[in-house]
Amino acid sequence: MRAIPVLVTAALGIIGVEVVLHNPMQQGDPQFDPRVAKPAYPTTHPRVYFDESHWKENLYQPFLDLIRNDGYSVSRHGGLLTRESLEGTDVLVLPIVMGFQEGAKTLPGLGHHLKGDAFTPEECAAVKNWVDSGGSLLLAADYAPTARSANTLARQFGVTLLDGWAVEPYDHDPVTGRQGFIVFSRENGQLLEHPITLGVNRVISFTGQAMLFPPAATPFLKLSPDALVAPYREGRPQMKPAPAPGAAQGVALESGRGKAVILGESTILTAVEVRANNSAQHYGMSHANCDDRQLTLNIMHWLSRR
Repeated sequence: MRAIPVLVTAALGIIGVEVVLHNPMQQGDPQFDPRVAKPAYPTTHPRVYFDESHWKENLYQPFLDLIRNDGYSVSRHGGLLTRESLEGTDVLVLPIVMGFQEGAKTLPGLGHHLKGDAFTPEECAAVKNWVDSGGSLLLAADYAPTARSANTLARQFGVTLLDGWAVEPYDHDPVTGRQGFIVFSRENGQLLEHPITLGVNRVISFTGQAMLFPPAATPFLKLSPDALVAPYREGRPQMKPAPAPGAAQGVALESGRGKAVILGESTILTAVEVRANNSAQHYGMSHANCDDRQLTLNIMHWLSRR
């Protein structure tokens, strides 16, 4: 494996923490079309619990509009996750979770106070028991410093989130020509067969993190054997990336009678517009030449047992 310190620097510069996670000029893409020609649930409406207590930005309106148009009944909630709060829910959606702690050091570019874990031990146990009893979980983490916030919950399902940035060598991104984006396609062998990838040919993620997964889990967004993880320490990345063999950015698994999908990159699920220098850039479902929108619908269909 060749060292790529220049690539790592470029990747972190193009899709920095300020751009995707916290930027005053970013918003859910107002031009995104959330209409669904043939809704999956025209008569019955699976109940979605969209958690807002662990993430403080409203970037997921395009996701919510899309799944509502697909026939889901969505409730937005805050507060602790408990057995009682999850009762009657079919799919629990936890977007790019953060642990907040007033008075803690503000991390550069985020404007938020973070602690290590977004979820209490009681919340982790409640979610795990709920999934094992037949619930479905969509947990979307992202790159450092948010990576560690969801790790305690992810490990309830045998998944380990690596606290850093996922980086692919430049020659693994021939389609977009952009450093910092990761392409999962049929051509490069990183978009794997699973019901979630039916009708999907190319997915683009926007940096994100890597994760390790148990044998019982099925990866559908697989990082290449050359993938690296650039660690995050003390508010800035260290330019000493480590190999991440066998890692993924998207896995699906069954736990007890329930299901879970865990993503290492959250922008895939929504449509984001970032304005800077009198121009707009689009990420996620609004990005050109990708099937992130169909992947999002497929994830929800698999979780709701369509």
